[in-house]
Amino acid sequence: KTNYSSSRLSLLEDRNHYRSLQTYLIENFHSRVFDAWLEMATLSGALVLPSYDTEPERYRKVRWIPRGWDWIDPQKEIVAAKEAIRAGLKTQSQIVSENGGDLEELLPARKAEVEAAQQLGLVFDTDMSTYQKDSKISGNSNNQSDDKEETT
Repeated sequence: KTNYSSSRLSLLEDRNHYRSLQTYLIENFHSRVFDAWLEMATLSGALVLPSYDTEPERYRKVRWIPRGWDWIDPQKEIVAAKEAIRAGLKTQSQIVSENGGDLEELLPARKAEVEAAQQLGLVFDTDMSTYQKDSKISGNSNNQSDDKEETT
């Protein structure tokens, strides 16, 4: 018989193992193949990059984002992510990346969604512009049930 905590611990151990494998593949395969491809593509003229000859490292700065994993308990893990950001322990970019996303892609997409909803007169509870501007963002949520520990 397992409970939430033991299931989560086991899953986190598995994920750490797979993250190690992902890091190994990125460093020892993907990055090397990308660097070789970039060199060949620019030397052959198939890819024209300004200042590649003088600043090749500028073009080799890629950020590999491995796949993320689904949450075990989305509500608890979202609250934990918010708290980690508020406490300065993680960045939004880290949280998004851990879930297989890219903040540089997420933010413009989110902005476009909010603007489209506003143009159509739609209001969603995820639209931060609908909240009072003078209200403070705090760790306290309106839903007090999040603070209770789960027992199984």
